[in-house]
Amino acid sequence: MIAPFACNISIQCFFLLLNNITKHIHHKTLWNFIFIILCIISFIWPQLSFSQTFYFKKYSVTEGLSQSQVNCIFEDSRGFLWIGTAGGGLCKYDGKKFETFDEKSGISGQIVTCITEDKKGNIWIGSTWGEVSKFDGKNFTNLTVKNGLLSNAINCIATDNENNVWIGTNNGLSIYDGKSFENKNEENGLLDNDIRAVHCDSEGIIWMATPKGLHRYDGKGFAKLTEENGLPFTNINLIAEDKTKNLWLYVNNTGIVILRRKKTKPLHLEPELYYKNDLFKDKFITSIAFNQDNIPFIVTKDNGVFKIDSTSYSIFDTKNGLPTNTIYAIHIDRTNNIWLGTLGYGLLKHTPSPFTSYANYKGMGIPSIFALLSDKKNNIWCGSGGEGIVVYNGDSTKNISTHNGLPNSKVRVLYEDKKGNIWIGSEGGLTKYDGKNFTTFTKENGLPSNHIRAICEDKNGKLWIGTYGEGIAVFNGVNFNLLGTKHGLSHLFIHYLFSDSKGNMWIGTGNGIFKYDEEGFTNYSTLNGLCNSYVGMIAEDSFGNIWFSTDRCVMKYDGIDFKSFTQKDGLSNNTIYLLIFDNEKNLWVGTNKGVDKISFSSYGQITGITNFSFSDGFTGIECNSRATCKDANGNLWFGTVDGVIKYNPTQNIPNTIPPLVHITNVRLFLNEVDWNKTQGNTTAWFHTPIEARLAHNKNHLTFDFCGIDFTQPEKIKYSYILEGFDNKWSAPTDIPFVTYSNLSYGNYTFKVRVINANKIYSVNEAKISFKIYAPFWKTWWFYTLAGILIIITVYRYEKYRIKKESEFKAYLETLVKEKTQQLVKEKEEKEILLKEIHHRVKNNLQVINSLISIQSGYTNDPRAIELFEECKNRIKSMALIHEKLYESKDLSNINVKDYINNLITYLIRTYQLEKNIIIELNLEEENFNIDTIIPLGLIINEIISNTLKYAFTAEKINCIITMQIKKTQNEFFEMVIGDNGVGMPRDKFDNNQSTLGIELIKILTEQLSGSVKFLEREGTFYQILFKEIKK
Repeated sequence: MIAPFACNISIQCFFLLLNNITKHIHHKTLWNFIFIILCIISFIWPQLSFSQTFYFKKYSVTEGLSQSQVNCIFEDSRGFLWIGTAGGGLCKYDGKKFETFDEKSGISGQIVTCITEDKKGNIWIGSTWGEVSKFDGKNFTNLTVKNGLLSNAINCIATDNENNVWIGTNNGLSIYDGKSFENKNEENGLLDNDIRAVHCDSEGIIWMATPKGLHRYDGKGFAKLTEENGLPFTNINLIAEDKTKNLWLYVNNTGIVILRRKKTKPLHLEPELYYKNDLFKDKFITSIAFNQDNIPFIVTKDNGVFKIDSTSYSIFDTKNGLPTNTIYAIHIDRTNNIWLGTLGYGLLKHTPSPFTSYANYKGMGIPSIFALLSDKKNNIWCGSGGEGIVVYNGDSTKNISTHNGLPNSKVRVLYEDKKGNIWIGSEGGLTKYDGKNFTTFTKENGLPSNHIRAICEDKNGKLWIGTYGEGIAVFNGVNFNLLGTKHGLSHLFIHYLFSDSKGNMWIGTGNGIFKYDEEGFTNYSTLNGLCNSYVGMIAEDSFGNIWFSTDRCVMKYDGIDFKSFTQKDGLSNNTIYLLIFDNEKNLWVGTNKGVDKISFSSYGQITGITNFSFSDGFTGIECNSRATCKDANGNLWFGTVDGVIKYNPTQNIPNTIPPLVHITNVRLFLNEVDWNKTQGNTTAWFHTPIEARLAHNKNHLTFDFCGIDFTQPEKIKYSYILEGFDNKWSAPTDIPFVTYSNLSYGNYTFKVRVINANKIYSVNEAKISFKIYAPFWKTWWFYTLAGILIIITVYRYEKYRIKKESEFKAYLETLVKEKTQQLVKEKEEKEILLKEIHHRVKNNLQVINSLISIQSGYTNDPRAIELFEECKNRIKSMALIHEKLYESKDLSNINVKDYINNLITYLIRTYQLEKNIIIELNLEEENFNIDTIIPLGLIINEIISNTLKYAFTAEKINCIITMQIKKTQNEFFEMVIGDNGVGMPRDKFDNNQSTLGIELIKILTEQLSGSVKFLEREGTFYQILFKEIKK
């Protein structure tokens, strides 16, 4: 492209030539010549008047810059940008915010003229009438004439490899070694006292520029370079070094001299005049910088910025995006961004971008570009919503309007058929341009409507025309065939037409998608999976999938299902205005927030979505519906609300330089801390603690950090981890701080890293290690002391417990002994008493028996005597029990076997039977208590008495009395008792007129909660069930 400066010169020369020609030609011939010249001007004028627009981001007082005039720019080793202003002091910029340092902060002067950095990372600042200041990240140290400085008006400043500071003033040169100054001026060998520039080159040599030539210091001595020893010019204003170590000198009002370094003699530099010096004869150069490709950018005071390539040059000025031509400083940072210091416009940044704006081209900068087409000749056709068409041929633009062929200026679609004809759809009908003539078709020619929205050629070469409200017309070159509702097209508002690789025609409407094939129309709506019924544009990928743009998502149709992609998947917005595939098979999606590039794997799977917006150079931001095309070189063109923008994929060079990261502060309980006072050992610049040691209650820490990448600082993300607390790195976040509260004691290391917009991580992690001490009650010595105390306490307590237990045991033993003796005594007394009672009862019963015997002696009635004997036997059975009790050691229970043997023996003796009676006893229970044995003994007495009286006749030889007692279930005892005598009739047992003995048996059995049963056996047998009477 021809730069505007060169264009202006060409135009001036052209008019001088025209003036000379017109002096020598006839009047009539003159008018013919003028007409020809005007035609030529009309052809070349667009080329001379318009150029692409570059985007410069402005940082001024509204963005945080302290003042709008920038004198100097410097990038330090940490990546921060330092800006010296003409009255606002010094500003530091980290990509997101500015921090200002003025006289209140400690800086020596408000008008900053120069900035540099020493080997220790300190920033040195020179100012006009403000001395020299050193900043260590926290405090300023100012050096003045009182410290030995030659002058307080500082022109330039630099540091050498020995960390000496070289300060150029109007009164000479001051060299500061960290302790004192060494001064140089005309009196001790300098060419001039006015030191305009100081530079330490890559070989460690110091260069000083003066109005009378150069000084060079190689560590041994000073040397002079003037016209006398080969320097072409001497009035030098600045020094710059390129990537090949050549020095560029700007000579005031003359041009540039290059001191070119010889490969064979790297320390030897030979001067040569710069071949482009004719560009700068009348221009004042204020600064020179070189990008990563060693391309020089030369800044002028009133003529903008010159970029000098090997074969051409270009100019950044107010004609192509620069807000002002007055530039004082330039700096190209580590990621190739260009920073400019201006007069009145603050700080400007230009980031190289693959996007180019054509807003300055006539007809291409309007917001209503709704149709774009790249024809077979690689011309770009731009259709607008009110100004017709602009055709751009790469150099100039040409307008097509209603004055030269269009039926209507509102163009909505452009299409080129296989024959190279250009078809234009407008609100005035369908227009065909064959390269020479325009032919328009309207409703009069068979179109259903003059409002054309879509055009597409099918596989048969027929042209499909979509109208706004009247369906589709298919043009075979002669006639229009209409397709509408009766053919299956239920919605007649057509937005887009697309013919896929299989020959199917896809129609985007306001009510879903229609596909037309050999079988007719097929409709797809939200019922089939569409995210929205409005479909604005259609495209096909290399895998045969069809993509659709809608107001709510972008959709992919794989022939079976529809799948939607939205912001949740990475799109910048869900409102999709356009779709297009580039030569790398990436899908570009235009939204109202920029454009998104969707990348795919070799299998057609989405591998990533990259968003491009204003900060990436896509200055139009909001795209226009369906306004996109791809040219023959693979460039993509987009219509936006800010005009036409071109994307050049060859210029899309991702920023692969890793960002920088720093931990800038550590806060305690959200408050600032002077770590120099509390810890002592801190970092040199940020003064953050090194290996901090914190008490257990100082455990609420906030880490502030910053990442530096000036290309797209707003897209920087942070990821961090606190080793000793976190198990893994955090998810990326844009928040530049993190707080950890209530940390337990232990060793920790906090690490943070930065990810830039291109997913490049910082090479080194910023980290801080620290230790939180355990509270004293959790220390080893406290545990040891506590353990000893516990052992002593336990020992003393155990000893005390044993003593008390012994005392208590002795007391209990004494008490038990006393109680035992008392109980034994009481027991013995009770036993004696009980024995005495039982003895007395037995004696009393014997007395009664004796009385009955005496009484029976006074009667001769046998029956009465028998009754007396029975009474005596019954009494004897009871007396026998008491006898057994007082004879027994156990006063509560009677041995059943002994008792029964004694009772039967007594009864046999009483009845004086002269028979050998056998007694068979089978007694499982040995003892019964007195309450049970008395009624049981009386029952036995009655039964045995009856046996002895009636059972055994004189003839009976084997007389057997049988008794069995055993325990059954439910606490019952079974007693079977009887004899083998003559027996007793059963009815006598069952008869109500039974004898007294039988009645007693029944009554006594009831007392024992039992029952009596007469058994059918030989002799007489009873079964008595009873319970032991509980006390």
